[in-house]
Amino acid sequence: MCFICPNTILLYFIKNIPFFGDIFFIVSPKKGIPRLKKSPIKGIFFNVCLMLFCSGIIPIQKTNKINKRSKPKIPKRVGIKKTKNMTTLRFGKHAPKIDYRTLRLKDYLTSDLSAPPPSVDVLSRVYSKLNISDPTTLFPMDGNDQYGDCTIAAVAHAITVYRGLIGQKKIWDKNDVVKLYMHLTGGVDSGLNELDVLNYWQSHAVDSDKILAFASIDVKNHTHVQQAIRLFGGVYLGFQVQQNCIQEFDARKPWTPGPLTNDGHAVYAVEYDKTGVTVLTWGNTQKATWGWWDECVDEAYAILPPEAKASGFEPGFNFNQLKSDLSIVAN
Repeated sequence: MCFICPNTILLYFIKNIPFFGDIFFIVSPKKGIPRLKKSPIKGIFFNVCLMLFCSGIIPIQKTNKINKRSKPKIPKRVGIKKTKNMTTLRFGKHAPKIDYRTLRLKDYLTSDLSAPPPSVDVLSRVYSKLNISDPTTLFPMDGNDQYGDCTIAAVAHAITVYRGLIGQKKIWDKNDVVKLYMHLTGGVDSGLNELDVLNYWQSHAVDSDKILAFASIDVKNHTHVQQAIRLFGGVYLGFQVQQNCIQEFDARKPWTPGPLTNDGHAVYAVEYDKTGVTVLTWGNTQKATWGWWDECVDEAYAILPPEAKASGFEPGFNFNQLKSDLSIVAN
């Protein structure tokens, strides 16, 4: 049984009703201790307070203790994932944009073009010409652990590949990647659409490189994907992120199909074989199965870099027809 001091009950009631506090409540000027004045109605008033307490009409208020060290929970932002070692990885590719003016690769692959070989490894050619075999050096994170700039990071990786194929080492500075990303987003970390990035790259020099053209690839046609990797040194692609994406990347396992999320990611593919493809992303290489490709990849593009101007660039590719179509599209 709990005993409540009468004065405690009375003080509680007086404290919450200022009018009665003026009648019964005084503060000692020396110690600041509350005291009760003697009053003829004190006994009557106390009995009323006690009855109200017992009946539950006067609630006992509980104060919530505030832990000053605790921090408010921040809502989880879309497009942000963390690896098991707490490294933040970002996504930032928007859903594919459809434009009827976009060129299609299948229109430029002539019958003279031989079938793609069983496997192509563009990266090994780059390593050989640059005498560097560390992908973390050639293809850094480029801010994709802080911003959703994967569409621009993939562009930076593509340029490194193009230059590497002709024996030139070019690694974009992170600040330049982020600067271009923020320029195209208007200063907001909102992600980008791949088609918008490619259209900008075709009309503006990016790191002194302005691509000659680009063409969309039928993502369901593996042969065309393989031809593009062989002919152009890689494929610029985007995919809808599967739930096991970060876990497999962190474990250095190939990407496999899985339940899809609402996130999108942009990467650059530099290798293929009978099992799947290898892409550049998040400062490293990542293998992925053809099953993953069919399930997740929602857009892919062959990019024609300035190096394609050289004679004998690749027999079987109708470069003159491409130039004619580009002039028609421009008009």
